[in-house]
Amino acid sequence: MWRIPVIIASIFIFYVAASMLASKFAIRPPRRTTASLWDELLNLKKVPPHLFDIPFISRVVVGKKGRCFAARFYEMAGGDNYIILLHGHNAAGIQMVRYVEFYTGLGYNCVLPDMSRAGASDGKFVSFGNDESDEVLLWIDKIRELNPNAKIGLMGESMGAATAILAAYKGADVEFVIDYCGYASVKLALKRMFKIFPPAIIMFPGMWIYMRCLGLDFGTVTPLKAAESLTCPVLLLHSKTDKMTYYQDALLIYDNLKNARLKRITLFENAQHGLCHTNYKEDFEKAISDFLAEAEVEN
Repeated sequence: MWRIPVIIASIFIFYVAASMLASKFAIRPPRRTTASLWDELLNLKKVPPHLFDIPFISRVVVGKKGRCFAARFYEMAGGDNYIILLHGHNAAGIQMVRYVEFYTGLGYNCVLPDMSRAGASDGKFVSFGNDESDEVLLWIDKIRELNPNAKIGLMGESMGAATAILAAYKGADVEFVIDYCGYASVKLALKRMFKIFPPAIIMFPGMWIYMRCLGLDFGTVTPLKAAESLTCPVLLLHSKTDKMTYYQDALLIYDNLKNARLKRITLFENAQHGLCHTNYKEDFEKAISDFLAEAEVEN
């Protein structure tokens, strides 16, 4: 009879250990090297090499508990228009360099932050947009310190998209938000990450409990809920074949943008996560430029 309790205990211990390991990957991923990020940009996302040679200024802001956060400022456009480009999970600001040439061509100075636990920034955990949105508020303050007349927009990719919506919800004074392949909630995002390896989905409850025990704060408001409060123009971009974040999330958020002065959505037929710009570059950039022109008229 003693074997049954031992087997149950062994299964429980294995489950807890597996959940802790999975949680560690989700909230404390190893920092990626610049070389690995460049390799992904060049080979997977087909970014032209000359974009890495665009000059930038490195700046730092200090957040909670004295943590320092770094960003690249690309200020070739001059003037008062700025856009903060927010990267996804387990990436860094340099991942967003592929949009710099496009936005500077439209007259925007570009700010590419390394968010918490990414690139050159401090941070123990990734919070899937909650703490990262507070960092966005710091960068907005920094931009306004440098240029009191600055008009600032946000564009985020995946986790960065959730971060952008949450920052706008928290009171960021922004001209617009562009949500590219974002998610409606952290729970949905985590569940879908593990759908890539279906057996791992059983670890989700253990992961969630473990992360809450660590005191990790995902916030009480999801990007879906936050969308209700947004009044600025919002553009949603997503692919119907994205397996990491589902385009249905974009539809849910779109429907919840009840107070936005302007809302638009563009869906692409066939691109994996984060590859719409690679597969549909002209259409992707046209959707953004058309939206920005319309948003400027609305404002």
